[in-house]
Amino acid sequence: LVRSRGLGDVYKRQRQAIYALRKSGEEFPAEATISKIALEDGSTLLTVVLRDISERFNAEARRMQDAEKLRRALSAGKLGGFEQELATGRMLLFGDTPGILGLPGPECGLAAFLDVVDADDRANLSEALSRVTTTGSFELEYRIRRPDRALSWIRSIGMLVSDNRESRHIFGTVQEITAQKDIEHELERRVAERTDALRAEVRHREATQQQLVRAQRMEAFGQLTGGIAHDFNNLLTIVGGNLELLQDQVLGEKPQRQLKRALEAVSMGSRLTQRLLTFARRGRLDPEVLNLNDQVINVIDLLVRTLGETIIISSVLAPDLGRVLADPSEVEN
Repeated sequence: LVRSRGLGDVYKRQRQAIYALRKSGEEFPAEATISKIALEDGSTLLTVVLRDISERFNAEARRMQDAEKLRRALSAGKLGGFEQELATGRMLLFGDTPGILGLPGPECGLAAFLDVVDADDRANLSEALSRVTTTGSFELEYRIRRPDRALSWIRSIGMLVSDNRESRHIFGTVQEITAQKDIEHELERRVAERTDALRAEVRHREATQQQLVRAQRMEAFGQLTGGIAHDFNNLLTIVGGNLELLQDQVLGEKPQRQLKRALEAVSMGSRLTQRLLTFARRGRLDPEVLNLNDQVINVIDLLVRTLGETIIISSVLAPDLGRVLADPSEVEN
């Protein structure tokens, strides 16, 4: 009730949106304000004020259309949003935010909002919301747990909006990115597997390269060994031939024993060169029937002279060992 000078008391005032007609017959939205006034003489006066609200009506219609488009766009992109009133902590959730976060309604407190956030990420989100008063904005990825305990990834981008010093709000978006995270994790897993496979391939190639280098070295060593053994064998042939000639010319038991030991040494040297030639793959295999015990004894004699007195070699031979057909030099090698 308001008081108007000279008009008495205004008992009731009603305002209603209606549609009116212009002189041209065009219909337009209007607002009718009807006032019922009791005059001092006891009579009643009704006043009607009509206002053309076409511009406001069209603006409201466009706002509602834009809001619906925004709602559909947010829903299509699985996006939501929130508004947090810093003074009270009250949060308004719009778009698909309640469904994304698993909250029951469009309004909640900051504690209820943080309660759905996974415990490992809750402190980070709370700190980001606190720092926005100084930074002006924030962007964060965090995990939430819905009532069914399913774990989901969320990305939020927010900014501070201040109408005045007393009214400050945080407006932010809520977007579920679980599928994107799953793709990222799968890509990381595949990259890690491929990296491990490449490392294994590199190690295999390095090992193969090392084996090739060793084989090339052995081949070169074999060629060198074969050449030396061949030349050494020629020298032994000359020495052995001359010793055999001396056996027919030298008399006496002692000189004959010395010549015999020299011929045995030449024979042993010849067998050694034959082993070197076989090792170098330049010797011809010459298999014959062998007693392996004899081969063992021959090798032991060679090792005793080679290793010296600091090493003691013993052997246990089988008395009933059968004979074999093999190259003596190969067996000894």
